[in-house]
Amino acid sequence: MKPGSPEYKRVLEIIKAGAERLKKRPRADMEGFVGQPIDIWRTKRFEKFQELEAYYRAMADQGKVAYDPEKLDIEAAPKN
Repeated sequence: MKPGSPEYKRVLEIIKAGAERLKKRPRADMEGFVGQPIDIWRTKRFEKFQELEAYYRAMADQGKVAYDPEKLDIEAAPKN
């Protein structure tokens, strides 16, 4: 493929379009990435359950009984 040929120009257009798309919406491994609301919610929910598990394990290590909290403080999932 020679520079200046129609095929070369088409390939260059595709590459430039891809670069523009990445600027607007970066991949997860790129700076500036923001997940979808449902993904952010799932991550927060997962982190909350990890905290609870650590608490339960600590109580068990101390020989104490830990009960489920009245409220988990987990917001409802976002609607699409």
